[in-house]
Amino acid sequence: MLLPKHTRIIIINKPINARLGIPGMMNLLFSNAFELLWDGVEPITVVAFNLKQRMCKILTVDDNGITCSNRVLRQGRFQYMLRHELIPTAIRRCELEALLQEGTIKRFNRQKLWLIICDIIGGS
Repeated sequence: MLLPKHTRIIIINKPINARLGIPGMMNLLFSNAFELLWDGVEPITVVAFNLKQRMCKILTVDDNGITCSNRVLRQGRFQYMLRHELIPTAIRRCELEALLQEGTIKRFNRQKLWLIICDIIGGS
C-alpha cells in the first residue's frame, strides 16, 4: 500500500458500513462524523472496520488525490477492539503495516488484556 511519508494515520473506533466508497467516506470525513477535526488540507489516512471486523477500509487523502482501499480477511477477524466511546486513535505507519499483514496491532492487544484483567479483578 502506498502511503504519503508525512500523513496522520487514524483508526476510527466505531464500525462503518463496508459498502462505503470514496464519496461516502469523504462525506463522513468532511461532516466530522469521525470526530477528527480535519482541516481539509492536511494529509490524512483513516482506517476503519466494519461491524464484523472482517473488512478494513483505508482512506488516504493527500496532495496527489484520494485513495480508498479495502482489506478483506477470508477467515478470522481483525484483532482490534472497537471502543465506541473513545475518540479516534492515532497509530504509526509500522503499526498499520502490522495490522494489514498480521491482522493485529500488538500495542492494543496488551491494552485489551489489561482491560480484561481489570474487569476480572474489579468484578470479583
